[in-house]
Amino acid sequence: MILKEIKRVLKNGGLFYSRTFTNEMYVGRRREELGHLEYFNISDGPLVGKGLARLIDRNEALELYGKFFQVLSLDKAEWTRNNGSEKISEWIIICKKEVCHEENLYHR
Repeated sequence: MILKEIKRVLKNGGLFYSRTFTNEMYVGRRREELGHLEYFNISDGPLVGKGLARLIDRNEALELYGKFFQVLSLDKAEWTRNNGSEKISEWIIICKKEVCHEENLYHR
């Protein structure tokens, strides 16, 4: 998993910045659903031709990133294109790797 590898290489106390699509992202008029908020073969919009698209809601983002890091902030950036018909929505996440003390090496 990507977050696990980032945690491994990030220095103790280091900061990590991430952007990921929210569950409010426009995913085309037609698409195939692979699983919960997972789509492919998207017909139109900003994700057309990009392969698999995974979206995430706020609680899922906090839970996922919180498994590996201290989440310092979780904000949303949104804009539209094509006269407002297609919303682009991303989570802006800032995390910190907690400092591990020698006696507690296996904690976050």
